[in-house]
Amino acid sequence: MNSLMRVLLIEDDPEHAELIRTQISRKHAGSVNIQWAPRLSQGLKRLADSGADVILLDLGLPDSTSDKTLSSVLPHAHGIPVVVLSSIGDEDFGIQALHEGAQDYISKSWMDGEILFRSLRYAIERKSAEEELRRANQAKDEFLATLSHELRTPIGVIKGFAELMLQDQMPEEERRLALTAILRNSEIQVSLINDLLDMSRIMTGNLVLESRPLDLASILREAIDTVRVAVVNKNIEIKTEWDTSIGLVLGDHVRLLQVMWNVLSNAIKFTPPGGHVTLRLRRSGSSANIEVEDNGEGIHPEFLPYVFDRFRQQDSSIRRRHGGLGLGLAIVKYLVELHGGSVSAASAGPGKGSIFKVSLPLAAYKYQADKDPRFKSELSTQPPLTVPPQQHTGDTRLLAGLKVLAIDDSPDSLALVQLLLKRQGATVSTAGSATEGFEKWRREVPDLILCDIGMPDEDGYSFIKRLRSQERAENRPPTPAIALTAYTRDEEKQMALEAGFHAHLAKPINEPQLMNTLATFAPKPHP
Repeated sequence: MNSLMRVLLIEDDPEHAELIRTQISRKHAGSVNIQWAPRLSQGLKRLADSGADVILLDLGLPDSTSDKTLSSVLPHAHGIPVVVLSSIGDEDFGIQALHEGAQDYISKSWMDGEILFRSLRYAIERKSAEEELRRANQAKDEFLATLSHELRTPIGVIKGFAELMLQDQMPEEERRLALTAILRNSEIQVSLINDLLDMSRIMTGNLVLESRPLDLASILREAIDTVRVAVVNKNIEIKTEWDTSIGLVLGDHVRLLQVMWNVLSNAIKFTPPGGHVTLRLRRSGSSANIEVEDNGEGIHPEFLPYVFDRFRQQDSSIRRRHGGLGLGLAIVKYLVELHGGSVSAASAGPGKGSIFKVSLPLAAYKYQADKDPRFKSELSTQPPLTVPPQQHTGDTRLLAGLKVLAIDDSPDSLALVQLLLKRQGATVSTAGSATEGFEKWRREVPDLILCDIGMPDEDGYSFIKRLRSQERAENRPPTPAIALTAYTRDEEKQMALEAGFHAHLAKPINEPQLMNTLATFAPKPHP
């Protein structure tokens, strides 16, 4: 609200109008500007010409009737709050005025300047709160509609092509087309769900960083590699202008890669085929500055202040050309600020491209990197999981001879795991519940257990605790066990490890990661 409250007083009695002006001005002369109109028609004209912050309205006017005045003003108010002023002191009358759309009701018989001022001020604040709530509800409704569309679209593609593949023997070209479409849309689905999970972690304060010294140039190169397919498909040129000797930043490798992937993929999404995107990395004082500039659609000036707001998109209509949930840039802003940095967006307007800038503080101990061997080890990227030598040299498959017990209440998940592991030479036994899995483990101890977390009756946490307890009671060595689950929050990963699992893997299955993890934790052959 402005420091000066603009009040439009529509009151036919000059003495009452002067009394109201005098009473309010006695304590709030410098805070209120009152415009007076003795008739409804004059009041509506003043409202159209100069506006107001609040309307103080007498219902009994010479050019209207008490039962029609309020309903005549509201359509012209366009959201400006109305406080009804009347000589009728009946409480039911006031409640009726509130039901019809007034923000407050004051009887002339018990008003004074302070009551009037507070009523007018509170009316403005309540109306502002109502508008904010209305906008939030509208944004929620738009988001739910967008979410429904964005989730249903890839599901529809996956379901449609899967049904086609089941019906008839498809030609090899059509089969590859179908499989490619299924894979592409499943990746879209995973990306949408990951954005929702990240936003949930952000809103609940459960997103944490695993920081170490990092080289931003290598992260930028990784980000370019992740969008290379989209770049080739749209024939977009990526230009790089960076100083590779700016120093190190202290950050979470996965999260900073997520930031750069989001900003870069956003630029590619809104750049037309044949366009270009420029990626810059420079030092400014104690900060590393990254710029991603494109010659694409640009950002409308009215939308620019909201570009990093969650659930906000420049075009949220059903005719929009670009998908997504409107979460990516909101997540970027949070992650950058969590690293102690800042992010901004600029655009000359529609059709004139945009520039996104990310600034991150440089690590204060950069100079130690060449002197202290601890920093050298931290700077090296995490190596891939090592695969132990296999006992069965006659079979070169990664899991040859390994006996795996897979536990999951989803038959489809079990079928997929069984197929993947058998292709790598494992012998797979399956169980559809924790109880069944425990009984199978008792009958024949496997080399390794792969277990879901979310299962009815007994979940994976309870299962592994019961298993570990039984192993201790029987003085058995712990069977290597890996949690394979859709519960992927950091605290859920920690719970799995504390319960007794050796590792935690997220669904959907990443086949190379799954195979390397199984091979890593499989029992080593005896010399």
